[in-house]
Amino acid sequence: MIDVYEDDKVVLIVDDNLDVVNYVSDVLSKFYKVITAENGKTGIKKALKFIPDLIISDVMMPEKSGIDLSAELKNHNQTSHIPIILLTAKLGGKDKLEGMKIGADDYITKPFDSEYLLTRIENLFKNRKKLAT
Repeated sequence: MIDVYEDDKVVLIVDDNLDVVNYVSDVLSKFYKVITAENGKTGIKKALKFIPDLIISDVMMPEKSGIDLSAELKNHNQTSHIPIILLTAKLGGKDKLEGMKIGADDYITKPFDSEYLLTRIENLFKNRKKLAT
């Protein structure tokens, strides 16, 4: 579990399901500043505006999918460094492989354990910090 409140970290949650957004926001807002977007198109705009430290995105959404969001942000100079975790109800290995090929840092299947998500986020931040030093 996260040792310290990391209020300087901003996490963008992109999902068209309000229940998922609320659940993930409730879990993460205890440790991070949270911004939300209701679809991939809005998520890209908010990512470019706020430059979050991490993005958590659903795969299947209207406007732009999480795969499209990831591909676009990973190919943009301002956002290519941001870790992206994709969430999906899909279990297929093909979908997971597609997400990882476009640069997603992790792929978590719904439903997921909140402690697992927090630990994964913490590990991503720790690894990024190690690379920066």
